[in-house]
Amino acid sequence: MDIFEKELSDNYAFVQQVASRFLQDANEIDDLVQDVMLSALRHRSKYQEGTNLRGWLSTMCKNTFINQYRKKAKSKEVYTEDMKEVVDNAEDIIDFDAADMNEQEHLGENIFKALSTLPHQYQNLFLLVSVYGYTYAEVAEMKDMPIGTVKSALFKARQMLRERLKDAADNMGIRYSLD
Repeated sequence: MDIFEKELSDNYAFVQQVASRFLQDANEIDDLVQDVMLSALRHRSKYQEGTNLRGWLSTMCKNTFINQYRKKAKSKEVYTEDMKEVVDNAEDIIDFDAADMNEQEHLGENIFKALSTLPHQYQNLFLLVSVYGYTYAEVAEMKDMPIGTVKSALFKARQMLRERLKDAADNMGIRYSLD
């Protein structure tokens, strides 16, 4: 262990103290401290011996916290539980001539059930684009992923939903067409 690593190790408790000013949860504090220590090791060439290591670490801790906070705020997570309330409280606005009233009442429920069976990453992307109206580019930026990945995941989500809703659609006289 070299001098820098020894000094860094000696200041672990100090970084925990700084992190606890920003966060309350012990697990989140530990995660932040670990990120700061890793960042300090990664950027050790920027540290000049004889300068204030604690000042450098506290600045790094603050900046890491701010960057993580911004990233979390930018990322939107949508869960099917959020949609359940919408489905339960929705008025009957669907009017299919081919479907009887009883089947219409269960359409929202069928869609919700099918959506809730999708893997989480597909649910979230589908809800952001198809329900909340975000563009592919906005979702790609929120999720910090390439736009092609968003499009591909949405294609898969729609395929899975189509398959899961096939029987309910058939019962209502709705047919999927490529036209």
